[in-house]
Amino acid sequence: MAAVGKMVNIGGEPHRVIGVVPTVPFTQQIAYSTLWVPLGPPSDQERKEFLGNFEVSVLAKSTADVPKMQREFQTRVSHLPIDDPKTYTEITSGLDTPFEAIARELTGNELGARGPMVLRLVFLALALLFMTLPALNLITLNLSRILERASEVGVRKAFGAPRRMLIGQFILENIVLTVIGGGAAFVLAFFMLQAFASVELIPGAHFDLNLRVFGWGMLIAAFFGVFSGLYPAWKMSRFDPVTALRGGAM
Repeated sequence: MAAVGKMVNIGGEPHRVIGVVPTVPFTQQIAYSTLWVPLGPPSDQERKEFLGNFEVSVLAKSTADVPKMQREFQTRVSHLPIDDPKTYTEITSGLDTPFEAIARELTGNELGARGPMVLRLVFLALALLFMTLPALNLITLNLSRILERASEVGVRKAFGAPRRMLIGQFILENIVLTVIGGGAAFVLAFFMLQAFASVELIPGAHFDLNLRVFGWGMLIAAFFGVFSGLYPAWKMSRFDPVTALRGGAM
């Protein structure tokens, strides 16, 4: 704030510093800048041009207001006159959220409003693919762990432990292990974020743990704990007590 009120020379013109804004990461294309200067309202010629490098940020009071603002924006765009219909027959624009803007760039304008939905489905398919492979590895590891505990299972079945209890115990154990692993991963992520912040890989970026992401991460870990433990637990419950007591399995 010590710079407020001082004069700086920019491009040969003097400017007075009237304020200092918080630093934002350069990944936020519209909000990022090292310097903000007033340009004044657009000229009459600029007002008539449909193509240009101007971008506008619109601040909504709440997330619920965004769809209403987008509908009003599209209504206004649809009523814009086209001065040269021989060259241009349609005006395409959008009041996009950051994700929708990325989807528009990646999918093009051909998909229109379906672009964000298509991109979400692509991301969901990739996420399921990358999460299914570790889940299959967990199932294999759990099967190996069950075979090592065949004698224990045989003793419990010989003393009358029902299948439902055995299945519930193993799934609970698996959930606890996966949640502990998820918690350890988030602790490691915290230290990694601190390391990234100290070396400033992304100028202006601030790395912090997001509690909402942490909560979803724990739910996903618990889900895969159940998913990867169902089949091994079911197979364990079918062990023959006599064979299991001898160190074998069904």
